[in-house]
Amino acid sequence: MNLTDIQIALITQFGFPLVVAIVAYVYKLLVAKLPEAQRTKVEAIVNQAVVAVEQAQALVPGQVKKDYATNLINSLLKSAGVKATPAQIDTLIEAAVYQMNQGKPSTATAVLPAVK
Repeated sequence: MNLTDIQIALITQFGFPLVVAIVAYVYKLLVAKLPEAQRTKVEAIVNQAVVAVEQAQALVPGQVKKDYATNLINSLLKSAGVKATPAQIDTLIEAAVYQMNQGKPSTATAVLPAVK
């Protein structure tokens, strides 16, 4: 099955916002199950871990960084005596990465003329 450019554009225009809305709903649903004080601690630990992993492992593929961050977060949560489900941790990692990437400048490429 070959998709035309119009079909791809329609899927992109309607599919992407739908996926973002679903992720936002799941995020609110999962995070809402945590008590407020615990949620604040978990979010702080996740945000710090994501930034630390990004700084230390910048050249490593995304899934490896996520696995490392997940292990680090689980260890930190355990030592802090805070409980969170794997789904909650995963959702918070995705949210932290998304938030972190919002602050980065977009990477645009340009063709520079040759120097003579």
